[in-house]
Amino acid sequence: MQVFSHNPRSWGGFSQAKEVKLLLPAAGIKPLIIHAAYVVNLASSKYGEKSRALLLRERARGKEWGADFLVFHPGSGEREILYRNLEILSQHFSSPPYLTIENTSGGGRRLGKELREIEEILRLFPYLRFCLDTAHLFQQGCNLASARGRRHLFRSLEGKIGEEKLAMVHLNDSLSPLSSHFDRHWHIGRGRIGEQGMREILRAFFPRDIAVIMETPGIGSEMDRINMQKARVLSEDRLFHGY
Repeated sequence: MQVFSHNPRSWGGFSQAKEVKLLLPAAGIKPLIIHAAYVVNLASSKYGEKSRALLLRERARGKEWGADFLVFHPGSGEREILYRNLEILSQHFSSPPYLTIENTSGGGRRLGKELREIEEILRLFPYLRFCLDTAHLFQQGCNLASARGRRHLFRSLEGKIGEEKLAMVHLNDSLSPLSSHFDRHWHIGRGRIGEQGMREILRAFFPRDIAVIMETPGIGSEMDRINMQKARVLSEDRLFHGY
């Protein structure tokens, strides 16, 4: 399960700690993933230090909740600043919740958009884990609707990224066109990646215990059940054992 520890568009205001701490152990939900606030920008000269401080507060909350991973977007700005901040953070994330970088849809000066960027970051900072967002990868320019694009993804995951680094998948179809750099998620099989693309991704080599998180529109609505059922069918229940 993936949660925000506070308003994802703010720098503070942590909430719901007591409720989460009481409910999660009883529910037996694992892994628990905290998604860092969207304001985090480790590549910014203006907000880098503030972003580090927020991630450390998120880490403390994750420790309290028993979280396994803390997911963040690398941000927009300078690669050197991102690397410097990741180096500073390295001493704090040797145990859960593990700091986990998510690929982005790109555009402007956003970093972490291409798989080769992710490969390089994981090589330089081996304490990091990787969160694959399928919609972002498509929007960046990797055509997951095609066999060639999917082979490129699978080769990277099996090779330089490594299966052991893949912590989770954000399973989202894309409303936005290929290479648009426009971050708009859509319902499973109904977007630009399509049923065939999502089917092949779901039936790939992902370990059976990997976390698959849907961030599709209409969270909390009937569409959640529809998207879950579609993912079950497309995956032939590979990733949904025990549910």
